[in-house]
Amino acid sequence: MESVIIVSELFLLTSFGLILFLRKRTSKNVISTLLLYLISALPLIIAGLNSPQGNLSTPLGLGLSLIYTWLVVGISMLFCIVLLLKTK
Repeated sequence: MESVIIVSELFLLTSFGLILFLRKRTSKNVISTLLLYLISALPLIIAGLNSPQGNLSTPLGLGLSLIYTWLVVGISMLFCIVLLLKTK
């Protein structure tokens, strides 16, 4: 279960890293991107810390936070595609 959380966090970090890479690096853009990443990663971090270690069943909170995280990853990847098409 922890590997799913780690992989989801890495995908989230990658998508926001791409957004930061594709945008102009002003202090306003960097701060807003990092703030959005922290807000997006917070439910998954909380669910990972609260998940029971020996339980084989997946708690509802972890599932909801994974759905939320993957939704944010999908939206941010679409934003990356738009930024890529805009720069070409």
